[in-house]
Amino acid sequence: RRKSQEKGVIFFLARVYLYNGTNGSTLSLDGETGHFALCSLFPCNAAEEDAFFHAVENFANTRESWFKIIAAYRSRVEHFSDNQDQNIVDELNVLRV
Repeated sequence: RRKSQEKGVIFFLARVYLYNGTNGSTLSLDGETGHFALCSLFPCNAAEEDAFFHAVENFANTRESWFKIIAAYRSRVEHFSDNQDQNIVDELNVLRV
């Protein structure tokens, strides 16, 4: 299970590198609770209705993608041991942000 967790950490870090896989949002993990948080700041021009709607819609889509990725990761990690020749990260690559 430890190898699976290490692969998961690498997977998540690679996806949030320079905010690439989060559409500019920040993804973080609370080490004590295991809860993830996705946070975003809206630009000043978000006060305009169209810009605000687009920013919120983009954030909601990013949140939905990450919710699926994290849920898939957690379900796979619970079912694999370190001795199995499974690459959890490769399986998750089908869920692109």
